[in-house]
Amino acid sequence: MSKRIPNALLTVLSILCGSASADSIIPRYVTEASFGEGCVDGAAACDGTHPDSCALQNAINWAVDNSGELLIPSGTCVLATNLGPQALTIAANPGIRIEGASGNGSFLQFWSTEPNATALTVGSLATGSETANFSLNNVSIDTSGSPADGVNGLVLNQLEGGVISNVAIYGSTLGPSFSSGTGLSIVGVALSNYTVDVLLSNVSVHANFAVGIQAGGSSTGNFSNGHVFSNVTVYRENRHVNGTVGFLWGAGSGDGWITSANVEGYDVGYQINGANLKGDVRAEQNTTALAFGPTSYFNRIAMTPYDNCPGPQFPPYPPCAVPQSVYTPLGWGNQLIQALDIVFNNSPGGSMAGETVLSNTGDGALSLILQAGATTQQPLIFGMLSHATGNYIGRFWTEASNDLRIDDGGNSKITIHPGPSGATQIDSPLKIGSSGSRITGSFRASITLPGATTILANTCLDLGVDVTGCAVNAECFVSTPPSGPGTNINSSCYISAADTAQIRFCNSGTSNQTATTGTYSVRCWNP
Repeated sequence: MSKRIPNALLTVLSILCGSASADSIIPRYVTEASFGEGCVDGAAACDGTHPDSCALQNAINWAVDNSGELLIPSGTCVLATNLGPQALTIAANPGIRIEGASGNGSFLQFWSTEPNATALTVGSLATGSETANFSLNNVSIDTSGSPADGVNGLVLNQLEGGVISNVAIYGSTLGPSFSSGTGLSIVGVALSNYTVDVLLSNVSVHANFAVGIQAGGSSTGNFSNGHVFSNVTVYRENRHVNGTVGFLWGAGSGDGWITSANVEGYDVGYQINGANLKGDVRAEQNTTALAFGPTSYFNRIAMTPYDNCPGPQFPPYPPCAVPQSVYTPLGWGNQLIQALDIVFNNSPGGSMAGETVLSNTGDGALSLILQAGATTQQPLIFGMLSHATGNYIGRFWTEASNDLRIDDGGNSKITIHPGPSGATQIDSPLKIGSSGSRITGSFRASITLPGATTILANTCLDLGVDVTGCAVNAECFVSTPPSGPGTNINSSCYISAADTAQIRFCNSGTSNQTATTGTYSVRCWNP
């Protein structure tokens, strides 16, 4: 799969500059009387009560045949005939434009009684039936009154270049667990009938859709590419319903950009199954803020999370204990950038398939830096918690004194004190080996044995050394000058009292001996 920057933004310019060959066609209002010819209900009125589907479909057919531009007046166009709800379809075409009144004042109202119906379908998935440079602007699609489940808002099939801007889509308000279908879908199913370079700008999806926005499907492949999502909002009214997804980037999708997106109230805010998706997203009050699927790779998401709640929250929607985000990583080569609290859930549980790896892909040094807050003397804590209890298993932190501590939140394991002249003091009950005895400290001191010190035959002589920190019963070791303590003389040490060691010189010979003059050092290991 390629890694190019998508050119959906260039598509905007081509459409606005008229490359859709609509410049020679005078824009026409969908309410014109001629569009009502052959319709039992006559011309479209867009007054909120008159059935407008037949005339609107005639207007669309004219636009498809002439690469024309349709204008929808301010008001509500009822997508129904005298026989009931009637959806609109736009056949595959070389490019048309549908323009509503500014400020989303033009509504297409589709209250379907049939499950899985779609208010507006653009294009076809048939091979060789692509739609190019389609534009929909300043239009709202309203399915909120649909009693049937699975009703969709807008489906874009095999669209090669398009702009969906200033569009709002409304789903059912039934609740708490009822879901409409998908608010907006960008669909391609194979390399022979793919979709590419669609720009969604200022698009919002409201109420209770099962999926807010979907690009690509569940099959892997390179057939839904180069889409740009700018200032996109997906909001679910009845929140945390299991199985709902706010933004679904399908397995066959890639090379996309999100310049700004916000998803609220879904089971999974962002489900990323494709590749090479880059973007800046916001997640609030979802059960899981973001999930990378097993087919995902090389995605890079910067996420701002607000109060997302791990675990099912449907109903009665208990509040989050603390503001946090849930991130479920699978796939490979994915990156998540986040400044606030984050909870990792390596699914499936217990599997190494979901491990999170920090990798340096270059040949330079890897520098991983944790930076404390700006407040004076604010500690920096890096820790591991027990999922079952929430208690620290271990934490690594520094405090105002610049001491570095390793503990379990209660019991100190190691404390490292910055000492003078670069020296470092480590306080620790240290144990070496699986069955070794602990060591709480190690201290050292030296003393000079004066010259002409005589050790009588078969006797011992003790020399006291002040060793601050040594405890009674500590192990004691002594070092001697390079030539040793002297002929027939052995040296050893013991702790005679707190902070005091004794070096013992013993003459095993039959004649008096003179001990070696020089520096003798003592080191003790406290239990």
